[in-house]
Amino acid sequence: MLKFKIAKPDRKMVQSLSPQQMSQVLISFNGRSIIDYRNKAIVMMLLDTGLRVSELTNLKLKDADIKSGIIKVFGKGRKERLARIGLRT
Repeated sequence: MLKFKIAKPDRKMVQSLSPQQMSQVLISFNGRSIIDYRNKAIVMMLLDTGLRVSELTNLKLKDADIKSGIIKVFGKGRKERLARIGLRT
């Protein structure tokens, strides 16, 4: 049995949302409360940057350069990378 190799499962590619699906998600935040604005900002940030939820929750204000639209993100294994924020976000 030692001669047999164990088959590794195929890694599945995560499918992204279509533009129509993204619009539907953003339209769902149509309220005027501070919570609705906060939730929409969170979703827009995740969609715009591709951040993981844990990366977003660990962001610090000092990691963002709003004028240039770039944020410093610490990902898995504390690897540092830059992500771009769109104007609307």
